[in-house]
Amino acid sequence: MTESRGEAAPPDKRGARLNQDDYRCQLCDSRDEDHGGTAELQVHHRVPVDEGGDHSLENLITLCAECHNWYHAFSSLTDVGLEFDEVSYELSTTDLPLLMTLGEMAPASVGELAAALNAEHSVVSQRLYKLTSIGVVAPTDTVVGSGSDGKWDFAAHVDDPAVGTLPDDPQAVARLTRDEAMRQLHETGTTQTEIAEEFGVARRTVIRGITRARALEPPIPAIPKKANDAPATPELPPQAED
Repeated sequence: MTESRGEAAPPDKRGARLNQDDYRCQLCDSRDEDHGGTAELQVHHRVPVDEGGDHSLENLITLCAECHNWYHAFSSLTDVGLEFDEVSYELSTTDLPLLMTLGEMAPASVGELAAALNAEHSVVSQRLYKLTSIGVVAPTDTVVGSGSDGKWDFAAHVDDPAVGTLPDDPQAVARLTRDEAMRQLHETGTTQTEIAEEFGVARRTVIRGITRARALEPPIPAIPKKANDAPATPELPPQAED
């Protein structure tokens, strides 16, 4: 585990950041060989030391080598007329080709984008939700779940984005209710693994649900609290995992 650019963080700070990030890349969730994965993990300064940044944990983030390389290629985003500042580190290696393809095809569905990129439908869907949550793209209608294939466009081009609304389909509403419950549990400090056990789903479904809830901001009342002051698991109809 190394830091390949600029002034390296002191070993104790680097170790603390890696531990706090659970030895996972904070963009793609990959882990290193010592923790069940294959990635090379690096510790990146959000604000470089030579630009006034420091070695505080708040200024450090764990990235795999691939995502670290991607971060330093963000100037390429000007090719599609986009600028990012504080949220730049939230993008992943998938996003530049995705954004450029969307620029050529928009409005476009997940299926159309996945076919054009020769990428997995679920990966494209997840990145679109992530990009929605930071205000880069937006759905033109409410799209919920891996089977949905509504249209997407850059947020600046969507006059009435389907954020903060509920779909007509009761099953989709139930899925969003579950997603929002997962998000609220996560906000209380409950880990993704614990949420997965609570809902009886895979951890990847929790990650996708939390991302979707943050992106779509469903107008669902706060989930009632349990005795431990965490949201109670809502009773929902059976659903396929994302």
